[in-house]
Amino acid sequence: MRSVSTASSDRVNLPRTVLSEAAVGTTRAGEYREYPRRRPDNKLGRLLRRFEAHREDVVLELLEPGQRFLDLGCGEGNLLLSAFDKFDELYGLDVAAPRLARARQRATAIVRDKSVRFMEADLNQCLEFADDFFDTVVCISVLEHVLNPDQLVREIGRVLKPYGCAFVQVPNLGYLRCRWRLFWGKHPELQPHPSWRIGHLHYFTLESLSSLLVDHGMEIVGVAGSGKFPKLRAWFPALLSGDLIVMSTKISCGKVL
Repeated sequence: MRSVSTASSDRVNLPRTVLSEAAVGTTRAGEYREYPRRRPDNKLGRLLRRFEAHREDVVLELLEPGQRFLDLGCGEGNLLLSAFDKFDELYGLDVAAPRLARARQRATAIVRDKSVRFMEADLNQCLEFADDFFDTVVCISVLEHVLNPDQLVREIGRVLKPYGCAFVQVPNLGYLRCRWRLFWGKHPELQPHPSWRIGHLHYFTLESLSSLLVDHGMEIVGVAGSGKFPKLRAWFPALLSGDLIVMSTKISCGKVL
């Protein structure tokens, strides 16, 4: 397993109208809420943002071209529409119908000769795709929200082609700041709002996420993180990165649970 060093990229020109302004918390299927993010609005904060890599930029830089691409929890389609030139067919699933509607509007203006589909779906249910269908599956800020992470990871492995690639991103409970807060008996605050409001049902370290993927027939091939100074964080992402972006490849059918 290797750490992947990434730098902030200028390749993405699409505005993140929701992702940069709000955190989305799932409630029941088909519903969502938006909460404003706490971002420093001062000279130091603006300066540090110049050295910041967004999680979608990190994944976009690591994507290899292929035939079919699936974005689980696609939101307004920021990542999917940024990656459209790398794939022939692109699919985006999300529980929030209003965000999908905005994604379809953006796709109409951007994508002309590609097959792009945005579909409403509850990721707590099985994915409605055939086995071995996708070259790449991306799951960003989703796994911690679903009721059964095992089921979703199993479904990711099922719909991936043999040797297809999955990118799974989650907040990192093993982050140094989280460990320090837990040492003093405080909540680790992995998100801008308490977990009971934002909808985080599960917490992951690099070891627990990697084990989950391996249990379902995936081989870990790289680990990265987003945030400020990503090259420094890549030296020891399990401790230094506030989130984990784990890249894995399908090598077997994995466990059947």
